Amino acid sequence: MESLTVKVVLVGIALAAATVMWVTGIRRLIKRMERIRALRLGYECELAVGQELDLLMLRGYRVFHDVPAEGFNIDHVVVGPAGVFAVETKGRSKRLTGEEGSSTGFKVRYCAGKLEFPFGTDADTIPQAVRQAKWLSQWLSSAAGMAVDAVPLVVLPGWFVEIKDRPKVAVIASGYIDGYFKRRTSAQLSEEQIGRIVHQLDAKVRDLKPGELVRPAELQGAAA
Repeated sequence: MESLTVKVVLVGIALAAATVMWVTGIRRLIKRMERIRALRLGYECELAVGQELDLLMLRGYRVFHDVPAEGFNIDHVVVGPAGVFAVETKGRSKRLTGEEGSSTGFKVRYCAGKLEFPFGTDADTIPQAVRQAKWLSQWLSSAAGMAVDAVPLVVLPGWFVEIKDRPKVAVIASGYIDGYFKRRTSAQLSEEQIGRIVHQLDAKVRDLKPGELVRPAELQGAAA
């Protein structure tokens, strides 16, 4: 009887250990699937915005994608007479709320420097865009030997953007990219200045070696 009791206890312990391992494995799998989904969404959004920005080249702009910086990359950099623009793309999944077919789940409010999505508030994107534009300004000013003041721009593919106050950083939907740049009619750079800036950016992008592109989501995944 005592031997049977020991066997039951051992079997119970083995089952408990197997259950813990199974639950842990499922959690890891779910976490990895969520990360892959987030990376795929981010890539698809960057690609969509990049294609929209490339159309600006028909009007004389130069567009660079995945510009490497110090431990991060700038999604897109646009250069033209209106200036230099550091474009940050943010992909966010949509969640339908309210009545079927309602656009409530597709709207993001931009207020007090924060992006208010239907499922939560993003207080990081605007400061991130500002930091990246500041870095780009400092690097180009040094590399090109001239004062460069890069403008931060945030693009949210697939979202309706509702502006609630006068923003310091422009936030637009991807469908408004052409209109945004059409309104930038004031010339800030000469052809000679544009050439110097483009030369530096072209060299930086062309010199990028395999594996040197670092993205925040990949850094987070590596740390997890």
